[in-house]
Amino acid sequence: SLLLVYWKHGWNLAGRARAAMAVARLQRRRSLRPAALLVAISAAAGAGERLGTTPTPPDFMAAVLKYGESDARAFAAWGVGEDGELHDIPRGVLGTLEEALGDSDEDVRATAATSVARAIDKNDIPEEVVRGLAAVLGDSGLQVRRNAAAAIAKVAGRAAVHDQVLDAVGEALRQEVHWSVRQQLVVALANALARSKIGRLPHDALREAAQDLDKAVRVSFAESIGVAASARNIGEVWLDCLGEAVKDAEEEVRLKATMSIGKAGKKNAIPEAVLLALARVLEGREEHRHIAALAIGEAATMTAVPEFVIRYVSGALRDSTAVVRKSAALALAKIAENINNSSEARLPIPTHDVEALGAALQDSDRGVREAAGRALMASAGTSVFSAKVMGALGEMLRDSDQNF
Repeated sequence: SLLLVYWKHGWNLAGRARAAMAVARLQRRRSLRPAALLVAISAAAGAGERLGTTPTPPDFMAAVLKYGESDARAFAAWGVGEDGELHDIPRGVLGTLEEALGDSDEDVRATAATSVARAIDKNDIPEEVVRGLAAVLGDSGLQVRRNAAAAIAKVAGRAAVHDQVLDAVGEALRQEVHWSVRQQLVVALANALARSKIGRLPHDALREAAQDLDKAVRVSFAESIGVAASARNIGEVWLDCLGEAVKDAEEEVRLKATMSIGKAGKKNAIPEAVLLALARVLEGREEHRHIAALAIGEAATMTAVPEFVIRYVSGALRDSTAVVRKSAALALAKIAENINNSSEARLPIPTHDVEALGAALQDSDRGVREAAGRALMASAGTSVFSAKVMGALGEMLRDSDQNF
């Protein structure tokens, strides 16, 4: 009751709007439609009196955004996101966010962009609202640009985005001065790349982001391209970009790129140059070199791994770290398994590398021995086993562990 009194008679507009939101939240807990939120905010702005007796929620919203003070307009834009995050709301209500994105107040524009992002999971965003987001990518307010870029990234992850919006994102990516906005714009383009029908993607702008001066943007590129590549065949040009990112000066970029190549291997044929970049990680001092070994194993799903790359992997069986040795053995196991399962003729694992697996059967780490055993079982039907390998298998017959 006190909230209702303050809502109707409070001396401060912002206070009345806050009271209105509190009332709406209480109503929601009683399982009532949160459209009451829009009614409450518009009444707080004095908009209801201008509309007559039975306005619809879109009418309320339009009135608030047209006649309300800046606080009320921001709360109205916030209310759409609050409602849209939980419910499928009328298209007309969502459409009012386009007007909010063009508001004269920066806070209203930033709030409207955030509300679009919040409503995406439960609603189809009208095209005019997405175009409104693209229009504010050049806004003077950093928060507006950042929120709009994040919202477009989320939209692009759910549905095809119009060519005009993609063009605007590409142009904004070239012009944007703040790294956090460029980061979101990269995600937006990568999400568009993940879709089978992507329209006119600004390839040059996205490629330039791979060489961005800011580490966070390059990390975002490496990670989001991997997400796109795990969804579909994205093309060799983007895989080459990931191969270059594996050589980046920053460890976090190298790690994300390495992981992304592993994800890409299930849907994409990995170029030899990219596999070589991964292989060279194995002979370095990279803390996460075991991930490079696993990525090569994943790449074998769609790619015949060349002999010179297999040599790098078998060399990692002598690594000083057990987790690297185990990952190398697992990678060889996957390579051998995919040789067996491939519909195309693939060369077997060379004898020299099979001998390295035989030596790994004597490893001090049980996980390494198990992975090496799996790799040998997979390659037994295609590779030549030398006397050394047969001798190692003979030793395993005397192992105290029955499984071995």
